[in-house]
Amino acid sequence: MGNKKVRIAILQVEARAFSEQAENKEHILKFIGKAAKSKPNLIVLPECVYPCYFLSPRIIPDYSVLGNLCEEFLKEVKDCALKFETFIAIGLPEFIP
Repeated sequence: MGNKKVRIAILQVEARAFSEQAENKEHILKFIGKAAKSKPNLIVLPECVYPCYFLSPRIIPDYSVLGNLCEEFLKEVKDCALKFETFIAIGLPEFIP
């Protein structure tokens, strides 16, 4: 049985506030693109990386907004995975009514 190497890129991105979600999205997508240059088989991002790390009713009074935000972002991450021919592991919050 031969040895097959797996190349993994582990990204550590800055935790940002909910009010900075647009900047955060662009920052994450930029980092994915940068990591993809090394041709990894897998790119791993931190838990709750988007829209923000800290979730609280004081910050996000209506958690239902998370569904649309994360769904749109997940589509962009999926597009990156297809474009760069890699897998991307990402943890996102989910709102379940």
